[in-house]
Amino acid sequence: SRPPKAGAPLPAPVAMRLVEASNAAMTNEVSPDRWGYMLDALAHSPVRRQVVPASLPTKVTDELTSIIKRHAARLPEIAQIFGIEADKKPRKRKKPRPPAPATDAAATETPAKDEASTEAAPAVEDAPVVEDAPVVDEAPAVEDVPVVEDAPVAEAAPAVEDAPVVDETPAPEAG
Repeated sequence: SRPPKAGAPLPAPVAMRLVEASNAAMTNEVSPDRWGYMLDALAHSPVRRQVVPASLPTKVTDELTSIIKRHAARLPEIAQIFGIEADKKPRKRKKPRPPAPATDAAATETPAKDEASTEAAPAVEDAPVVEDAPVVDEAPAVEDVPVVEDAPVAEAAPAVEDAPVVDETPAPEAG
């Protein structure tokens, strides 16, 4: 048999057995660590909204509370049993933005902003103009590059046509 496709609904008998086993496993006799493991697994289970614990754990640790808060959006019924309100929207983790490529060292430095200073930055028109800036020489033209004529040249490989021909026809069998 083949495994089911991802996202395919579970057959009803399998889903019912999974719900019943989960309900029976979540009792007050189970340690808070075990509760945390079951809640982690249940948060990603297709039957997570149907599971109702048989009883609550006798001791609710800070770690268990943080696990319940983390999965409250996916397990709102169980979070409500523990008195934790589930957010309407699950939190999306922000991915860090890649740094912008630096084109110049001065461009990457950001000046420190003084909160007391409310002056606007000076306009570009007020900047002094430098007229005596050095001019960069242009690259030499192709005609100015010396040509090396005495360099050794590799010989060409023999053509395929000059190679000896081998007859690959099978020899007649004596019979």
